[in-house]
Amino acid sequence: MSRPWKSEVVSFMVLPERKSGRSTLDSALYLRRRSVDRSEPMLLRPVSYLLLAVPLLEAIKSTALVWLAILSFASLAFAFTDRFSAITMLLSSSLDKCCMW
Repeated sequence: MSRPWKSEVVSFMVLPERKSGRSTLDSALYLRRRSVDRSEPMLLRPVSYLLLAVPLLEAIKSTALVWLAILSFASLAFAFTDRFSAITMLLSSSLDKCCMW
């Protein structure tokens, strides 16, 4: 029993001619039934396909955020070690000047 807001659409498709040389009259008709929801406007139907992509987009986003955090921490750690080495070199050079007197 079908719902009142749904209707069945019947479409016919002629299968291509066989390679064995038979005529097109021997080709079979293919009957396909599909249910079309009339409550949803035609323009909004592609949105449902986009909603299926949401988990994939969330996975891509979380992976990108993880890599961004790793790379930013690495560059931040490099910046700290670079500053530490610069301060160490500055102190050692000032100590050298002080001790040379």
